[in-house]
Amino acid sequence: MDGAGSLKQLSLAVEEQKKDAELDEKLKDFKVRLVLTAHPTQFYPDNVLGIINDLSKSIAKNNEKHIYSYLQQLGRTPFFNKQKPSPYDEAISLVWYLENVFYYAAGNIISDFKVSHPNSFNTNNSILNMGFWPGGDRDGNPFVTAEITVKVANALRAAIIKCYYLDVVKMKRRLTFKNIDVALSLLEEKLYKNIYVPEYTLDFNKEELLKTLANIKLQLIYEHDSMFVYLVDDLINKVETFGLHFASLDIRQESTIHTKVIESLNNQYCFLPSNYDSFSETDKVQFLFSIDKPVLLETIEEPFAEETLLSFYAIENIQRLNGEMGCNRYIISMCENK
Repeated sequence: MDGAGSLKQLSLAVEEQKKDAELDEKLKDFKVRLVLTAHPTQFYPDNVLGIINDLSKSIAKNNEKHIYSYLQQLGRTPFFNKQKPSPYDEAISLVWYLENVFYYAAGNIISDFKVSHPNSFNTNNSILNMGFWPGGDRDGNPFVTAEITVKVANALRAAIIKCYYLDVVKMKRRLTFKNIDVALSLLEEKLYKNIYVPEYTLDFNKEELLKTLANIKLQLIYEHDSMFVYLVDDLINKVETFGLHFASLDIRQESTIHTKVIESLNNQYCFLPSNYDSFSETDKVQFLFSIDKPVLLETIEEPFAEETLLSFYAIENIQRLNGEMGCNRYIISMCENK
């Protein structure tokens, strides 16, 4: 957290060496992307993660009584699930880290950095963002389906909205001023409905949330001497970083699957010319983009071809609800040749 190589040390070095202008230029497009991947053997149950989290806090505070109690609790708690986790279970295990670690860490890093270097941030470029493979990595887990992908994206959206909701609840204890209390109550109600009311239709987006918070910030500045404005700034930084997606789902599939899908669809619909294999890479891409024959999912004969196309529909659905960053990368693995 401190010392050589830490953000605090680098921030001081920028000031001492008068590198602010260069930092401003660098941060126009600089970005760190942290991608959470998964393997079934890496997962502890949520209750174990909770104990470890509480134990680490007690160690930091040197609270011997709690350390002893938590170690005893940990020793009596099963470390492993009895059954192999499903792709959705893997995803939910990593969502725990997003909610309890990355949400606060990323928010604090950006807030601290903005205070020390307020002119170095490009509002159109979030320097920290999260990538997420569980629920999207078909190559790594054959049990991942389009349905699972959408389910994981919904869980990510619910998790980040819950984090915002809890922050707004805390803010209400401080921001008790006229009109601002009303705006916060309305925001709290909207966030609550989008988390806890079954089948509630999402009725806001990242931009609307930022606009609401920006209006509250302006009221604090001009009507209340900027009292507690840092609370609003912290939440704005988190919303700019995590949006409604929390982490971007990366879809990954092996190249041979795509080849088989094209072959299967061509056998059924005959849309490729006989000399297609002799086309150059560029000509193949241009030809595929030129195809305008509609394909009805219910008419596709091969299940793997239908599932592959459903993945693209899933991407469209996720972007509509979670924003474009919710799922904007499709990775094709094992591309050994053209």
